[in-house]
Amino acid sequence: MIETDAVKARTAARACMSIYLRLPGSSYRKNLLTLGFGEFDFAGEFSERLVDAVVAWGGENNLSERVKAHYKAGTTHVCVPPLRSGGSFRPDERVLEALAPSK
Repeated sequence: MIETDAVKARTAARACMSIYLRLPGSSYRKNLLTLGFGEFDFAGEFSERLVDAVVAWGGENNLSERVKAHYKAGTTHVCVPPLRSGGSFRPDERVLEALAPSK
């Protein structure tokens, strides 16, 4: 998410995350619990630690570094949902443009 204001970014991230993490028996939630997050991370509006781990936000360079970190850790595929910070669930094309391979 291209958003440098922490409050705006985390608010939007929590809205997106709640769709998946509040479902009964959520496999997303179960997976995150195996990765070291605790029930306290899911309480209320989700902990900042959880939000910041699940959703990359900041300037374009921060997003690029987060994707590179996944590849450096050994992944072969990174899924990038281009989230918006303004509350809309429409994709933010700026995210895709920022992460597109340069020619």
